[in-house]
Amino acid sequence: MVTERISYELGTRSAAELEQDVGDFWAAYDSDATLRSDVEKLGLTAEEMQALHKAYDFREEGAGLSSEQVSLIVVFAPAVNHAAKSLWDAVVLPWIRRRWGDDAVGPKEQ
Repeated sequence: MVTERISYELGTRSAAELEQDVGDFWAAYDSDATLRSDVEKLGLTAEEMQALHKAYDFREEGAGLSSEQVSLIVVFAPAVNHAAKSLWDAVVLPWIRRRWGDDAVGPKEQ
């Protein structure tokens, strides 16, 4: 299976901070009816959601002295690419941006 990855410009949140944010998302998901509703709209099953707990890996790639030269890479676990990407795009990323601001994760790179 192929690992899928999406590149973003580095925002105000580092890869390590985003790892923590995803952990916080899972903690909030258990008690937040709005998040559960957002996930239900995607049609993800409880089994798929369980598999997604460790589906994300964040990396910073690039070199240079400025953040414009560094990319944030979101890597999705191969076994759950489609579900992980859907959850990231529709629920997790918007949740992080609402929490930390629109610049928490920069724009998607082409």
